[in-house]
Amino acid sequence: MSLILIAESAKSITKFVIYLGYRGLNNLTAEFEKVRADIVRVNIAAESLSRSGAVTFDIHFYENGSISGYDTDGSGRVNSVVAPGVLFNDSGVNVRLSFNDTRLGSLDFGTISIPAQYLELLQGVGGASFGNDTTVYSAGSTIEGTSGDDVITGTAANNTINGGDGNDTINGAPGADTLNGGADNDTIYGDAGDDTINGDAGDDTLIGGTGDDAINGGTGTDTVDYSSDGAAVVVDLENQTATDGSGGSDTLDSIENATGSDYDDQLTGSTGDNVLIGGAGNDTIDDGGGGTDTLTGDAGNDTFVIYDASGSGTITDFTIGSDIIDLSAVSAIGNFGQLQSAATDDGSGNTVIDLGTGSTLTLTGITEADLNNSDFLF
Repeated sequence: MSLILIAESAKSITKFVIYLGYRGLNNLTAEFEKVRADIVRVNIAAESLSRSGAVTFDIHFYENGSISGYDTDGSGRVNSVVAPGVLFNDSGVNVRLSFNDTRLGSLDFGTISIPAQYLELLQGVGGASFGNDTTVYSAGSTIEGTSGDDVITGTAANNTINGGDGNDTINGAPGADTLNGGADNDTIYGDAGDDTINGDAGDDTLIGGTGDDAINGGTGTDTVDYSSDGAAVVVDLENQTATDGSGGSDTLDSIENATGSDYDDQLTGSTGDNVLIGGAGNDTIDDGGGGTDTLTGDAGNDTFVIYDASGSGTITDFTIGSDIIDLSAVSAIGNFGQLQSAATDDGSGNTVIDLGTGSTLTLTGITEADLNNSDFLF
């Protein structure tokens, strides 16, 4: 495990707990608890941990600082702590803790005193390997993640955060941040400010937050997510543009999927394969024509816009009597009689509509007998 804290001004952290695990872990779970507005306590737990020999932990001080009142825990399993009563109180000197233990334990620090621009780095050494890290970052320079599943949080400064490999969760917090996911499937929150968000490789979920954000999915199948926005959004995947719920203008690149807010959104797909989820509200979901699209309205009275060249589309949650399917751009179907002729049951409780150009539309959970003229616009 690695933990980095950078303070913008002198302060003290109280009751900070570090849980230690060892090489060979398949899973680590990180939980967060706010100590103060800009400080997070990190709990990392695992089961059935084992490692032979001593585990050492280095504490590196890059400016004056001190740690006092430490204790160890782990039901008597952590022992032989090699350290003075006050771990450190001088500039540029390192302190090593050695644990002769075979299971999970913890270090519970009473107080960590941090002077201005102080950096504390905790890093496993002596053969121990720590991944799936948590980083709390609060100064305006660059921080690098690891090859594990990292959780990295910035603050109001203009942060540059590189997640590296692993399924990372990155939160830029306020500020004009540059957030890079790296490889694997990342979740990146821009928060407030005009952020640059790069998913890089993998299937990423990218949340711009407020501000005019530049959001690039990179390779993989990537989703722009506006589900936490406080007002309606407009997303156009064909033109790769979006207006968020606060009025910010986002520029998209290499984004395949979109999730709307709980308000009356307008989501438009591209000619490629898209997954469009409206969320609550009376949404208009336009498949964009072409591709294999999956359309979900969620709650509300939604309108699904379908085209001649819509590929093989699916509406997952069409609701009779409240949702509408707009077929006005489908030349082969001009009225309800033609719709009935084009619709067949697939034998699994779904209706498949032949759009007349080799394209089809499947209504999941809807039989042909369920359909009414009032469910369509022609």
